[in-house]
Amino acid sequence: MSPVKWVRIHPRKRQESPKSGAVRFLGTFLADPSDVPWAVEAQLAAQLGIADPGVLKQYAAREGTNRLHAGEIQHVYGYRDFADPAVQQDLIGWLEARTRLASERPGVLFDLATARLLEAKVLLPGPTLLARLVASVRDQSAARLWQALAAAPDAGQRARPEALLVVPAGERSSALDRLRRGPTSVTATGLLGALHRLEEIRALGVGGLDLSFAPPGRHEALARYATTAKAQAVARMSGQRRIATLLAAARHLEIAAGDDALDLLDQLLGGVLARADRAGSRERLRTLPALDLAAAQLRDAVKVLLDPPAGGLTAVWTAIGRTVSREQLAAAVEAVDATTRPAADTHLDELLSRYSLVRRFLSALLATVRLEAAPGGADVLAAWEALRSLEGRRVVRADEVPLALATGPWAARLVGPDGVLNRPAFTFLVLERLREALRRRDIYAPFSQRWADPRARLLDGAAWDAARAGVATSLGHDTLVELLISTVHRINARAEIRVTKELIKEFKRVTGKENLLFRVAEATVDAGEKLVRDTVFPVASRPCCVTWWPSSSLPARPTSAP
Repeated sequence: MSPVKWVRIHPRKRQESPKSGAVRFLGTFLADPSDVPWAVEAQLAAQLGIADPGVLKQYAAREGTNRLHAGEIQHVYGYRDFADPAVQQDLIGWLEARTRLASERPGVLFDLATARLLEAKVLLPGPTLLARLVASVRDQSAARLWQALAAAPDAGQRARPEALLVVPAGERSSALDRLRRGPTSVTATGLLGALHRLEEIRALGVGGLDLSFAPPGRHEALARYATTAKAQAVARMSGQRRIATLLAAARHLEIAAGDDALDLLDQLLGGVLARADRAGSRERLRTLPALDLAAAQLRDAVKVLLDPPAGGLTAVWTAIGRTVSREQLAAAVEAVDATTRPAADTHLDELLSRYSLVRRFLSALLATVRLEAAPGGADVLAAWEALRSLEGRRVVRADEVPLALATGPWAARLVGPDGVLNRPAFTFLVLERLREALRRRDIYAPFSQRWADPRARLLDGAAWDAARAGVATSLGHDTLVELLISTVHRINARAEIRVTKELIKEFKRVTGKENLLFRVAEATVDAGEKLVRDTVFPVASRPCCVTWWPSSSLPARPTSAP
């Protein structure tokens, strides 16, 4: 304890200093002021000039001394009682803000509340009292959330999710257990199963409910419990809690099923495209010998053309015929035409041969998956909607669909005889562009977690005005300005610590050569900054050198190691 803090207490009452140390360290007064570690007693005795630290045992000999000194310490250091209504109101408001936004464990809230009381110089209550307060606020917040969620659906929307808990006759698990299991195989059959699962969950009819009043953290906690606990445990809950839990579970399952379907689509299309490329590469390798032979024959003919003999065309053909016949030249041209491809060709023939695989899930995909687009994906979304409109039609003209995506080799594949649209080519074109746009999030699923529009997660306007006060309070600040200032201070502190560690690390590289860097700088000061940079920077990093040697001047050489 510093001497300055000793003299803040009346000199005749300095024996109460162990109490002041305890309250500032523990946040509360000890029942027995002498119940402190021996090292603390010795340190206090040395500061007070007391030869025998054992006299501390006589502190509470007079009745009332302990209580009197506690009051004086509380007054001098500005501590407040937990029984103060303002203190409890502030703590309860802070706990309500945190429990409203997130579902934190009671132990975490207890530790955070203790730290907040210590920071505010509030004498800590008994642990049982604080634990009961935390549990009470947490339970009240949960009950309010359950009540609000249970009131959102109508009678029919409440009945359908509750039917998920029933085990059908002849089955061993409930519908909730079955819907919680996602797809396991990256195949057309697996994608079909994922799409049917999404349709079944949407049939519950809770996807259109407005649940924006429930904070995402609390909503996710309810859904997480419902998707991991047994159906019997959910069925035993009270009415409002059960409905709220099932509602959160249905909403979560709809989002998860949509994400699973898009994940499978991405992986399945990636596999189809990769297999088509590999098949095209194998076919290309198979035709290389014939292409080499044809190229050699054409090379011999071109050599004659580059240095033609005298005598006109007849003499040229005679010279060519000595190495390759006209029939061989014609066959070589046909072989080159059959084996060469445009530079941008991505093995489209092999890809189009897999159209039957895509047809197995295309109808269900178009009917189930709902997509939206950012400005960069407008063309892809238009092509997707056009592909959806083609279902059930046998013959479609190319001018009935948008062809803005058809570039490179695709342009020559889409339009068939008489202007008829090549349906397989258009389907693969749209699916390939759709996969690329989904990965860029130019195309996104509006009701999704992994494939959603990242811009939609940002609060703006009235939504942010309504949420920012609660966000600031839950983080322990009255306003967002205080939160921003606190964040900047933490960043600066961490940056200073990191810079210091880097400086120490750089100078440790030259242990035993303490003044090496300064001698190098002195020797090159007249040669210009470039020589200093080229000589010193390989030894120490630029931030280190710039910090110690500004470009305008050099410091004096230190007398000892830095």
